[in-house]
Amino acid sequence: MEAADAHRAEVDHDHRDGSYAAGAFSAPGENGDRTPVLGFDGGLGIAAPCVEALSKSGRAVAHSADGGKPIHLFHWFEGAGLRTTFEGPSARYGNTPDELVPLLREVGFPSGGW
Repeated sequence: MEAADAHRAEVDHDHRDGSYAAGAFSAPGENGDRTPVLGFDGGLGIAAPCVEALSKSGRAVAHSADGGKPIHLFHWFEGAGLRTTFEGPSARYGNTPDELVPLLREVGFPSGGW
């Protein structure tokens, strides 16, 4: 939380936009601890340069929804780069946009248009 505030101050972020991080905690994961962050802003959650820095020696994944609107975004950063991002899985972008296609099919996303 302190790092998010420091980053916002460093980039002269306008705090009047209503976005904020509501909390963070550590949780055990398969290859080490994870840190879920709950934020409210209707977008990525934190600025892309910050997520790129967080993923420099690991992985940062974000899912966001736009307050009841039919917008759901997914972002996967790893090694300081955007691996894949999409709103709907048929329109993917990033350095490795197709890497998650087998997993998306496995978990039940419709395969039309891939």
